[in-house]
Amino acid sequence: MRATQFLNEYEDPNQAKQEILATVGSYDPNDEEQAKLIDRVYSIVQKNGVVDRFLPVVSSKLQGEYNDAAIKTIAEKIVASDRLNIQQKNEFLDLLQANKCVNTRTFLTDGHYSISDIFNGPLVEQMFLEFMDFGAGQQRAGKGEHALAILSTDISQKGTGDIDVNGTPVELKVASSAKVGAGSGRMGEGGVSKERVLAVLNKFPEFQQPLEGYFGSGKKTMNLKLFVDMCNKIEFGQGRRKAVGDAIFGQVFDNPNANPDAVLDAYIAQNFEWYKANPDMGGAWQIMCSLAIGAASMITCSSGKSLNQLRKSGALYSGIPSLIPSQAPEVFFQPNPTRK
Repeated sequence: MRATQFLNEYEDPNQAKQEILATVGSYDPNDEEQAKLIDRVYSIVQKNGVVDRFLPVVSSKLQGEYNDAAIKTIAEKIVASDRLNIQQKNEFLDLLQANKCVNTRTFLTDGHYSISDIFNGPLVEQMFLEFMDFGAGQQRAGKGEHALAILSTDISQKGTGDIDVNGTPVELKVASSAKVGAGSGRMGEGGVSKERVLAVLNKFPEFQQPLEGYFGSGKKTMNLKLFVDMCNKIEFGQGRRKAVGDAIFGQVFDNPNANPDAVLDAYIAQNFEWYKANPDMGGAWQIMCSLAIGAASMITCSSGKSLNQLRKSGALYSGIPSLIPSQAPEVFFQPNPTRK
């Protein structure tokens, strides 16, 4: 299919083609090899139904217009990308046409994956990066969501999660920074302010001196493990430890000399299950994936238990949540994958 044939919905196909070639820049329409690449890109983008997989996030009033514009933009980005040469682009298109760009199993099976486990070779990795910001922010779409829908016919945004992978709704978190260890999204929205937590603790006189000593030294926050250590040093009267636990986050301190690691496990597991069960936190998803560009890796988990197992195996940076935060969202765990 020639580019002019594909663009017959435009009022002036020749003008549209000239606009596209101007955008593409260095490509010469009179060069047979380059012309074939342009035509092939348009044909595959159209036949693979790329745009249809993320149109649900676009207002119905804009779908017709956005369909044409999106196909044009996607094709332009592939053709004009300076990440690959012509030969490499044709090799990438072979994979795209055969739906062999993405190993969707990595989004559905609990585990720690390298970028090469997720994408079928460096050419696909580069095109994912090319499209990572594409559509981000439109109708609450996050980074990487459109890119995955473009790369795989098995991934769309038609479901109840950030993306739908072979019919399974998936919550997708992407740390797009090239810095290793850069933070992805936290497991929750909103959070609890420092003032609110301190107001709860001020109801227990046992905390007055320990908190004054801690924050009097210039510290601004207190993470979960440090709080458990503080509780272990306080001589609580009968029933008071349980009352503290109930007031803060349930009954995790309902035993003397609580193990900070065990409390952290319980906290993270409860955070995950609460996040998963709350439809206001990204939709009714079943599996969570956290993809880190800097670490070139991803973790996939379906339960709080699985998340803790990954954390203990070294698949995640420690990232201990702050019980007394400087910013409200810090009370939620942030799943940041390590390099595999």
